[in-house]
Amino acid sequence: MKQRFHLLIVLLLFSCFFSSFSQSKTEIGLFGGGNWLQGDVNADRPYMDISYAIGALYKYDFTHRYVFRAQINYLNLQAFDAHSSDAYRLARNASFHKGIADLSMQFEFNFLQFKFSERYSSHSTYIAAGAGAYLAGGAPGLTLPMTVGFKQTLGRRWCIGIEYQLRKTFNDRLDGIRNPVVPSSMFNNNDWYAMAGITLTYKIFDAITDCPAYEKEKKKRK
Repeated sequence: MKQRFHLLIVLLLFSCFFSSFSQSKTEIGLFGGGNWLQGDVNADRPYMDISYAIGALYKYDFTHRYVFRAQINYLNLQAFDAHSSDAYRLARNASFHKGIADLSMQFEFNFLQFKFSERYSSHSTYIAAGAGAYLAGGAPGLTLPMTVGFKQTLGRRWCIGIEYQLRKTFNDRLDGIRNPVVPSSMFNNNDWYAMAGITLTYKIFDAITDCPAYEKEKKKRK
């Protein structure tokens, strides 16, 4: 019950934060793809035991290069020792399977000038990082989210992209098995999980002008 209350508070804070921004620079959209664990059950083979991940995305474009983004995802996270190439893990034969609620707030940087326009398409690679949290089986935790991707406009309002997202957790409890390595390390002993997939966003316009001369000429033609 306590964990549900904490999650509700986080969602309410997200809602208040979003409503404080003007809609003229807002994008809303969806994320879909795969996810995998990089923990004690699956420590030696990235992209193993891939399952699905779905999410909702919010962006606020401060400029053509700097973007605030917030995202909420649901991950069907799983891993199995039986699929490992390590003899110790094969003998242990542990497994992990949990539904994960993933929340993140990141600042995104576009390497190229990126804008929505009717006159030309726009694209850019980008990176993002920030702070996040997860809820796994009623147990909450903090994450360090990192993202790299590529996006392309589809006309004046739509944008499609592909991206890779990595989540570093700050504990070794996500998969229920502790790493026996001594001395402990923040990078070697803590669990990670990752996602890769496609984003589709829609830009909400509110009296936006791409170019005054172009907008004036367009009104004359109507």
